[in-house]
Amino acid sequence: MGQAHFEPIKLIGRGGFSRVIEARKKDTGELYALKLMSKSFIIKEDKVRQILTERKLLAETEHPFIVRLHWAFQSVRTM
Repeated sequence: MGQAHFEPIKLIGRGGFSRVIEARKKDTGELYALKLMSKSFIIKEDKVRQILTERKLLAETEHPFIVRLHWAFQSVRTM
């Protein structure tokens, strides 16, 4: 699974070191929010621990008011 499996639709928001886009999964047509981050920027800004904590919480939490993490992947391309 990777970015090639998604078709970007529109920018939803921007954060301090990320941006979130609405994207459609090509094989199912389902909509997802993709959070895109620059690995080099995260390392440079010393945010690795914060990002790994966020990833762990989103992967383990199941709650109607918290976004669920479906996949996490790395790529060379950006959307």
